[in-house]
Amino acid sequence: TIYTDAIKGYHRSFIEHIIHNVVRDMGLRNYLFTRNRIKWHKNQGHKVLTISGSPIELVKEMAKLHDFDDYRGSIYPVDDKERYTGEVIPMWDSKSKQKAIYEFKEKYDIDLDASYAYGDTAGDFSMFQLVGHPVLVNPTKELVNLVLSDPEVKHKAEVAVERKDLIYRVKIEELVVD
Repeated sequence: TIYTDAIKGYHRSFIEHIIHNVVRDMGLRNYLFTRNRIKWHKNQGHKVLTISGSPIELVKEMAKLHDFDDYRGSIYPVDDKERYTGEVIPMWDSKSKQKAIYEFKEKYDIDLDASYAYGDTAGDFSMFQLVGHPVLVNPTKELVNLVLSDPEVKHKAEVAVERKDLIYRVKIEELVVD
């Protein structure tokens, strides 16, 4: 709501200008684990796709920067004058992400059992249910609890936590959730 209220009435070009500058200045400041996994998947010849709750304009720029094959993000519609309306078509919830996964599956003939999904919030849980290799990256407590409550996802899930300059790989069943 804060974001939609903040951009309502602004012209698309203004927001795209801000996003361009943010990506230019901050786009490579993602986690080492993330950069390494993108590189590994590209080297393996995998399709690298991103599904994010972030605004589609930002997701598009990050996808270009990191050479992703395709992307989905939240859509903030504009009116006929290219000004944001204050509405949103979300991509942060499980239902939307599940739909995006199935669209990508059809578009690229993807074997979901051989696929990886990375996520950090509860909205990513439906993706974890669909793929063979779910990876929780710096996950929220809510996401950890969802995974722990689903025996099938729990069995196949990995956890990566990055703090400062170390990456910790943890078995989900060894996690202590306080």
